[in-house]
Amino acid sequence: MIRITLLILLLPLYASAQFVTPVASPPASSTVEAGYTHLTVAYHRPSVRGRVIFGKLLPWGKVWRAGANANTLLTFDGPITIGDTPVNAGTYSLYLTPEKDGDWAWSINLDTTNGSERDYNQNRNVVWHKAPATRLPERIESLEYRWMNVAPQSADLVLEW
Repeated sequence: MIRITLLILLLPLYASAQFVTPVASPPASSTVEAGYTHLTVAYHRPSVRGRVIFGKLLPWGKVWRAGANANTLLTFDGPITIGDTPVNAGTYSLYLTPEKDGDWAWSINLDTTNGSERDYNQNRNVVWHKAPATRLPERIESLEYRWMNVAPQSADLVLEW
């Protein structure tokens, strides 16, 4: 009887030792099918947490890996076109250059394992495409990528934060 009581008393200690807190910027992904091509974006979702992100934490005019913890990755299982540039099927890293005034630059890059803006090499870009940025009417706490305007031959990748 004493052994059973001891085991019951030790069980809560063992269970609490296994507790792992969730990561601050959890992984996420979004996939869509446009025509016969699957398009996937995989990223980590940082949160605002009361900070000023663009212009302070992420300076204007500086390249950013477009997520947290590791490279944001785009995967296409068929050839696509971004703007006027054809892109082969494969996995690429995504970088953004936010601008205070004007369009933001989206860079689709061959390096998928460098993990940091410090290692970004613009010579490895497959695509460098400018697109307009729009201020949202309300703040989004955690970064999110969404595929929008999905049609049989196209889809728009939208970042909301």
